[in-house]
Amino acid sequence: MTSGMVAGLRQRKYAVLLALLCLALAIEMAIATGAERVFSDALNTVLAFSIWFVVFERARERTAMAAILVVAVAINWARYFAAANLDHALSLADQTVTSFLL
Repeated sequence: MTSGMVAGLRQRKYAVLLALLCLALAIEMAIATGAERVFSDALNTVLAFSIWFVVFERARERTAMAAILVVAVAINWARYFAAANLDHALSLADQTVTSFLL
């Protein structure tokens, strides 16, 4: 591949990532609670995996960030199965771990 083709592919990846981010933002603003929250969390999971795929290119970076991503996704989805009194703690843990990824 020539350097021009690589730059073009990278720009397309970032354009797709930007479109996903805008879509997630629009959905977050439109959704309140209930079944829509599951859809929102699913979209956030897809967005997180997209960020991981696009941004981190080296094997060492991908491995480290994959571990963080798996923990963040597990915490996020665990909120549906945990007791209601743990929701705030799990939400805080999710936001903290996700901040490492972003």
